[in-house]
Amino acid sequence: MASTKQLYGRLDRWVRNLSRIEYALFVGSVSLVSQLIIDIFLTELQLLDAVITALIITIVFYLLSGIFPRD
Repeated sequence: MASTKQLYGRLDRWVRNLSRIEYALFVGSVSLVSQLIIDIFLTELQLLDAVITALIITIVFYLLSGIFPRD
């Protein structure tokens, strides 16, 4: 259990130290990979839908991170 808390703490510190654009790109890439994995297991691969969704999420997170701080 302690290793899980340590891993969470390290990941939390790493994400909090990302810049605005790095954070938006990180969230967008997690969205892209997640949607691709779900598409592969549930339906056929829809690459264009996953890329468009990731782009929109990246843009929204970048724009809103200037208005609403992450802390």
